[in-house]
Amino acid sequence: GSVCAKRPLACEHCGLNFHKELLNDHRTHCPERVVGCEFCGTDGILLGELALHYDECELKPWCCTMKDYGCTFEGPRKSLMEHLTFEDHIQIIVTHFKELSVVNKEQQEEIGHLNIQLDALTKAVKEGNRRVSTTLTTISRALHAQQEENRKLRSKLDDLSRMIEQKTIHPILSSKLEGTTTTHHRIPRDGTIERVSYPRYVEAGLVSRPVSARGTSSSSA
Repeated sequence: GSVCAKRPLACEHCGLNFHKELLNDHRTHCPERVVGCEFCGTDGILLGELALHYDECELKPWCCTMKDYGCTFEGPRKSLMEHLTFEDHIQIIVTHFKELSVVNKEQQEEIGHLNIQLDALTKAVKEGNRRVSTTLTTISRALHAQQEENRKLRSKLDDLSRMIEQKTIHPILSSKLEGTTTTHHRIPRDGTIERVSYPRYVEAGLVSRPVSARGTSSSSA
């Protein structure tokens, strides 16, 4: 029958046990597996040591260290060492720096445009802040004026409330003092003598004195 996928099996290279379903993947990457160099043909190299061999392999192709500057050379180590002595690299470097200079100039121009936009935005923000500050000041003054108006209205309402309370109390006092009057004399500017009678609650200052008709007048001495 078929072998269980979880059955432990030993790797023929390192001797470690793995589930059958994982064994094939391990064999591919097992550091104890013996391989050969694909460049120089050397055999008997452990897979775990192959990277070290590549660092010393004379036939492994290497890219020029000036690749980032535009050099396209690729060859074995020996040829690379000879290639690095070529004077062409100087021209490659000069060309690269010229390209960098052009890019730098374009970037400086772009930075200049961005600075102009930044200045415009800064001015716009300052102007916006100034308008907001002015608006807030106007609102604050309006609120203060409204509060003062409300204070005056409350004062008037308090006065009206006191007047209403007095008008509620006066009839009671008036009924108790009804028929009780006091007589006063006064001399207007024309020299005549007036006799005026007031209820006593008027004298008490609870209500204003009514306008009275002139009494019998006599000629001044």
